Parts: sequence; structure tokens; C-alpha cells
Amino acid sequence: RIRNLMKQKGLVRASGCSYIEHGNKVHKFVVGDWSHPESEKIQKKLKEIRKKMKSELGFKSRTEFVLHDVDEDVKEEMINQHSEKIAMAFGLLVISPMEPIIIRKNLRICG
Repeated sequence: RIRNLMKQKGLVRASGCSYIEHGNKVHKFVVGDWSHPESEKIQKKLKEIRKKMKSELGFKSRTEFVLHDVDEDVKEEMINQHSEKIAMAFGLLVISPMEPIIIRKNLRICG
């Protein structure tokens, strides 16, 4: 209902994005955006992390926070494309294991 009201009034919700600094450059990641030059490596790293979390730790995504009326696997895929996760995978690829990975968001994080 609220989304319809926003649409009627011409209001647009700000997209969530995450920022990570590496090599004197700030890298911006947006949910589901795979335009970064390292996207292929980032996706591979995300799959590796997910597989390890599920097999070794029994991790299950909390899909109850996805408010779209879609199948569970679609909800899980939506969660896996969050900008923070993309930024984190990038950080794991490029930042030394001895350095902290600092991710900044433009919006608050819920859940």
C-alpha cells in the first residue's frame, strides 16, 4: 500500500549502496549491480562463502525479511545480492587478511 502511495506521489526510494575503500579509491556497490570490473571474481567469492557457511556451519538465510511475494529460492538469491555482501566479498579479495574490512552504507541496516 505504501509503495503504491509513493508511486502515485512520484516519490522514489533511495537505493541502498555500500562503499569500501581500497588503493586510494572508493568502490561503490549497489544491490544486484554487477558492473564492477571485478564482478566475476566477486560472484565466485560469494558462492564460495555461501557454500562454506551452509556445509560447515549449517547456515540458513533469514528470508522472512524479504517482503516480496516470491519463492524461497528467489528470496535467498535476492538476499545474496545485497550491496554489503558484494562489498564484503570484494574486500576479502583485495584487502590484506591482517587489515580490517570497513564497509560504509548510505542507509541504515535492518534485521
